[in-house]
Amino acid sequence: MTKNSIKLSILVPIYNVAPYLEECLQSIQNQSFRDFEVLCLNDGSTDASPEIIQRFVKSDARFKMIDKTNSGYGDSMNKGLEKATGDFIGIVESDDFIHPDMFKTLYELATKHDVQVVKSNAYLFWTDTNKVAPLEIVDEKHLHQVIHPVLNHSNIFYKTPSIWAAIYKRDFLKQNHIKFLPTKGASYQDTSFNFKVWLCAERVYFTDQAFLYYRQDNAASSMNNAAKKAPAIFKEFDEIIRFTKVKHPELMDMIYERDFTHAFNFSLHMRGRDSINFAKQIAARMPQHRLSPKLFISRAYYIRYRIISRHIRLWSMIKNINFVRDKIKSLLWKAFPFRGRIEHIKNLKRELQERQTLPTPIHPTLASAHSDAKISVIVLTHNDGKVLTKCIESIRQQSHKNLEIVIVNDGDEPASTKIIQSLAQQDQRIKVFNSNGQGIAAARNIGLKHSTAPYIMWCDADDLYAPTMCSELLKALQTYKSDFAVSATKVIFEKNFPPKLKKDVEKYLRLHAINRQVLNDYIILTTNASLWNKIYKREIVEKHKITFPTGLYFEDAYFNDIYMLHSDSGYYLNKTLYTYYRHFDSVMTSTFKSQDKAQDFIEIAFKLHEYMQNNNLFGKHQVLFWERYCQHLLTTLENSSTFTHAALRPRIKKLLRQHRADLQTLDPALRKKVYRISRLVYSVPFLLRRLYHGLGHYFHKITFIRNRQLQEIAALEEQIYQIAMRNK
Repeated sequence: MTKNSIKLSILVPIYNVAPYLEECLQSIQNQSFRDFEVLCLNDGSTDASPEIIQRFVKSDARFKMIDKTNSGYGDSMNKGLEKATGDFIGIVESDDFIHPDMFKTLYELATKHDVQVVKSNAYLFWTDTNKVAPLEIVDEKHLHQVIHPVLNHSNIFYKTPSIWAAIYKRDFLKQNHIKFLPTKGASYQDTSFNFKVWLCAERVYFTDQAFLYYRQDNAASSMNNAAKKAPAIFKEFDEIIRFTKVKHPELMDMIYERDFTHAFNFSLHMRGRDSINFAKQIAARMPQHRLSPKLFISRAYYIRYRIISRHIRLWSMIKNINFVRDKIKSLLWKAFPFRGRIEHIKNLKRELQERQTLPTPIHPTLASAHSDAKISVIVLTHNDGKVLTKCIESIRQQSHKNLEIVIVNDGDEPASTKIIQSLAQQDQRIKVFNSNGQGIAAARNIGLKHSTAPYIMWCDADDLYAPTMCSELLKALQTYKSDFAVSATKVIFEKNFPPKLKKDVEKYLRLHAINRQVLNDYIILTTNASLWNKIYKREIVEKHKITFPTGLYFEDAYFNDIYMLHSDSGYYLNKTLYTYYRHFDSVMTSTFKSQDKAQDFIEIAFKLHEYMQNNNLFGKHQVLFWERYCQHLLTTLENSSTFTHAALRPRIKKLLRQHRADLQTLDPALRKKVYRISRLVYSVPFLLRRLYHGLGHYFHKITFIRNRQLQEIAALEEQIYQIAMRNK
């Protein structure tokens, strides 16, 4: 170990992970241990990942970018090992993030005990629900002591292979020629590397502390593509077998058991003929002699090994029987939904118990803001005097002081007007304007017209800002050069709010992405249409003359879609900064009580179509439009009268005829969806279905059981959600 060398090299393999990369690199930058270099191994990413890496490289000299054409995970990691200069090597996957003290703790343990490897536990992490669960990946029988994995018969060989949450002595890896298998793509290349480390290491230290958050809901990760990538595990074990024959031939039977167990677990993700063929490949890999039952982690695995290796036809019969059993079970759940709800309640109770005992994930904090730019906060009020004071006070008390507060009064109640005037006298930043009952959209346009700051935010008169909401959203937008920023939302429901609708509202308002996102139709579609949890740039609004459609409800959905069509990126801040009070008589709720204002949903779709056509946006974003069309039309049909349906028929027919050629270019599933929902305008069965649902309310006993179950489910989900949002 040289005197002036870097103590730690951190390798971060990167390929098209822009949604998660910011959080990953920020968590590394925030480490309390400072003497490290970060090698960002960009494997030919085609998304915004290179831009994100460059920002860190420019702002922090410890970050280095190694750019290369796409050649796969293993080749990228080998290049990182060659370029690394640190005494120790650490690895962080680019869709994960780590605790601020991870590398400090691991490095101190490594130097104190003079070991070649230090490994810790980790957490499983789910983005949408902010849920964590413990993941034990170390040898729990040999904690807090120096061991030789082979001589001490460590059960680390039986743990899920993982190369992260650990540091490795670089000289140790080099001397033992431990590298990754340079196969294409990202398909379990950590497996052979993991086994090679434990086969060669003579001094290892395990700690049961957990530092790394292992993301479970990245659809592109190996773990979420197990069935597709399962054959790659054979290549990894071919390499492990080759390596073991040289280093420790006495462990070959254990390696064969590991080969079987890993491959069998992957076969569980397969169905039908694929599963049987894969099982045959597993059988062909097994040695001629019978493996000892003592090698297997359970007797069940040994029985499966015996059947697959000696009686493959019997295994085929068992798989077919299990398939039929699962089908029957699925049909029974559909036939008796109350049984399914009972099972759902049990699962929710189990999850609630887990959440109450598990720690909250420590997300990395954002970098400091670049400026103290002025923000216009626009507040619409309609006879909301009783709650307005509390709302305005939450805005006045913002840590970011350079604000103007624009109140647009759309009501005529003298008491409310008096309160507004009183508030304006207390703070010179408050401006008051009247819209004289012209409606929500007109009031919003008045607020836009009279606001002057370069950044715009909104707040409903009965809701609240967190003290740092303005500063944190501005910080996110400026730091990550985005066109808007959005925060998570806390929802407080009025007493006796319908449980099913409550669940839908919570699902709709949750963030479905985090960190900086380069916008596409999918991201826009999954971003909620609310104005009040976002910050916008005035220059985009004015440049493209974006206004609200007067005379229509759901004007925020139109504004958001148009604004995002003109935006390149947005930042999704995984932190709860806005408190939204949902009342039973709100505009949205009354829509679902079958009032004819629901017709405005489809009117918004027609307005969106008109704007996109006039501004040459339709061709590029037709998937967005047709998805919105389906959403808005279905909501209108389900919550409006049959007279509305009749009036819509010629307009729907004209729209479909106009875009007949465009529809043929769509994905077949989306095209089918558009025609299927459009036909509901004419559909007698659709009207009968509505009548059936209405008659269902007379079945009191069934309704009582259903509502009781739904209320219990909603209550459990609310508790789980509140725990998930706490300290988010």
